[in-house]
Amino acid sequence: MDVDAFKDQVDVMGFTRIILTNTGRSTLTNIVVDFGNYQERIPKLPSGQKLMVSPQSGDFDIAELDEVTVTADNGIHITKKYRQAPKMPGMIGGMG
Repeated sequence: MDVDAFKDQVDVMGFTRIILTNTGRSTLTNIVVDFGNYQERIPKLPSGQKLMVSPQSGDFDIAELDEVTVTADNGIHITKKYRQAPKMPGMIGGMG
């Protein structure tokens, strides 16, 4: 399983998204995406499939999100730090 964790804070608002990819040959089952104070449960993810998961607005404070943990049957346990888009002058949420 591959986990791509991304967050972007635009001024006071922001968003996160997790893309899960089943890179194995078997269906993954009982997947739990743990954002810290919110969990998303996914019953199954077939081999070769991708799925995007985001916590609903109001379920989190984006400034407090540092990492996400994904678990599934068969001992899968992955913790990833969020990557962030670079802030550049002139961009929304940029440096001025």
